[in-house]
Amino acid sequence: GGMLSVWSGQDGRLLDSLGPLVPDGGEVTQFAVSPDGSVVATSDNFLPIDIWDLTTGERVGVIGAGDDGFVFDLGWDPTGERLAVALGLPVAGETFVADRTGTELARFSTEPGVYMRAVRFDASGQWLITAVRHVRDDPARQGTRVWDLATGDVVLDLDAPSAGLAVDPTGRSVATIRTLDGVADVWDATTGAHVSSLN
Repeated sequence: GGMLSVWSGQDGRLLDSLGPLVPDGGEVTQFAVSPDGSVVATSDNFLPIDIWDLTTGERVGVIGAGDDGFVFDLGWDPTGERLAVALGLPVAGETFVADRTGTELARFSTEPGVYMRAVRFDASGQWLITAVRHVRDDPARQGTRVWDLATGDVVLDLDAPSAGLAVDPTGRSVATIRTLDGVADVWDATTGAHVSSLN
């Protein structure tokens, strides 16, 4: 019903509900809470992204207004001031970074037929990590790319097909997920070296 619920991690009690956040009975399909816990970004699969104050329940911003695209994933930077949005477009994938006012700061594109299914900032906020996947699951065109936000260049291209990403808060490691294999791989975030596999 377009609601966002907050639960106790200790005893499973429902603490609070926010919403409905999507008009006309729509669903919240992606959300990302800012690192300081003050706001949450929500999507109903498509742009725009709404930013909500978690204390008041008021909408305090909109990102991607007037733009099109299917939203695959959302991720805040460590400061909570910038949001990365992974999009599916008719031909290829894009990820853009915007501040809380909705001003676009950077945009990255893939080659035709390749989509960025997950997105995370590194611990420094200087790099953006994306899980890329070919529309026909071509193994040669899947992996994990690390982008330099300042230059737009790919600084690491890992042979790590992934449906999801997690970044170590210290910035030393990145975890990728091989869904069909049920395996999480851990990589050195600086060199791209494989560290371990968890299954």
